[in-house]
Amino acid sequence: MAEKTYHAVLVRLMTFVNPGEAYDKDNVFTQAELAPLTPVNVCRWMCQRAYGTPEPGPAANPTKARSSSLAFWKKAISFFMPNRIMPWNAVTAHGNPTRSIEVNKLLK
Repeated sequence: MAEKTYHAVLVRLMTFVNPGEAYDKDNVFTQAELAPLTPVNVCRWMCQRAYGTPEPGPAANPTKARSSSLAFWKKAISFFMPNRIMPWNAVTAHGNPTRSIEVNKLLK
């Protein structure tokens, strides 16, 4: 049951990252499709959902989602990441983007 809910979050993220694509709710994403995701993609999507814009200003307040929602989305996305156990390595751009400094900073 949780996997279905997690998958819906992933479909929304992938639709945001690839706006020209129309993903079915049952779409199975390959590792090749998920591997290019970066912390920037995840942060911009979370900001769009929480603030209504992917680039909120420093004085902006989230009016569309709470930090608990962002934490859930992070968990849901991480569930499907090819390297979910590995923290994000900014030098090699490899690992789980949800475990990056940028994403964790956004949650705070």
